[in-house]
Amino acid sequence: MVSKQKQVDMSRGILQLEMEVLEWNRKMLIDHMGYSNYRDINAFIDMLISNKHVKSSSEGKNPDYRSTGSGEVWLQSKKEGKPIITDETAAAGDNISILIDRFSCNWGGRLPLEEEYTKYTTPFLRQRVPWLISDEFYLYGVNRQGSHEVFPGTTNPLNGWHNSSSSRTARDRYLSLSIEELLLQEV
Repeated sequence: MVSKQKQVDMSRGILQLEMEVLEWNRKMLIDHMGYSNYRDINAFIDMLISNKHVKSSSEGKNPDYRSTGSGEVWLQSKKEGKPIITDETAAAGDNISILIDRFSCNWGGRLPLEEEYTKYTTPFLRQRVPWLISDEFYLYGVNRQGSHEVFPGTTNPLNGWHNSSSSRTARDRYLSLSIEELLLQEV
């Protein structure tokens, strides 16, 4: 029986492994977790397989594993050579490109927005879309229109939503809609 704390730790370890590699095995997990024996790892993986949270992609002495969640769809598409971009995500990507072209002249970050979007898509969607869709969001003290703002009472540049009622409305709108809907409304 594996303790709840070790189950949580190994679950986090598996998630971290799956962000780095497509498929993992017991040896990779034990190395990642720093454990000295396979007893807990074997029991935990057997429990995951019996609950259908993980599936084995190969048989043998050291089989590979993958979670059966949304990442599995991506893995199958990658292996079979199918495009994983749907019409909806393609439209969102087109809208992001339009907004980047429109507002990148006011960007104050180190990397150009186009490069950030192509190299780091997931963090870009989480961290840069608010700047692209709202005049009330500031990064490095600049909003998408080029207005400069400092944090009140300091000389530090403002990062985040401006402190006004229109900013709260814009933030609530951002939090309540999907990225695709927001981008469609902005373009």
